Amino acid sequence: MLFIDGTCVLCNRFASFVLAEDRGGTLAIAALQGEIARRHLLSVDREGLGYLVVSHAGAILRRSDAVLFVFDSIGGLFRLFAWAARAVPRRVRDIVYAWVASRRYSWFGQLDDCKLPQPADGARLLE
Repeated sequence: MLFIDGTCVLCNRFASFVLAEDRGGTLAIAALQGEIARRHLLSVDREGLGYLVVSHAGAILRRSDAVLFVFDSIGGLFRLFAWAARAVPRRVRDIVYAWVASRRYSWFGQLDDCKLPQPADGARLLE
């Protein structure tokens, strides 16, 4: 399960990218602001979660680890990118992640509310 900041335009674009590229349908997506995130991440301190969170097999992945997990899940050349990016120390990857995350609203904009699931998205985009 991939959780995104539902009001972030960059995060919504990333979610659209995942829905298009994840042809195996392995990832479901929900907004961090939604009820599913509240229930699913109940035992997790939600402060400092970041803007992209993956919950998989009982583990919570944050920041660059979450992004690389998504690329691994999509497969193909994205899996190769994730493999290569893991050669960069997590601390460095997370600094880059935080730098982009802190500027995402000014660079890409912010929505007034979360994007609602579209019929074409099927059951993979959850409220």
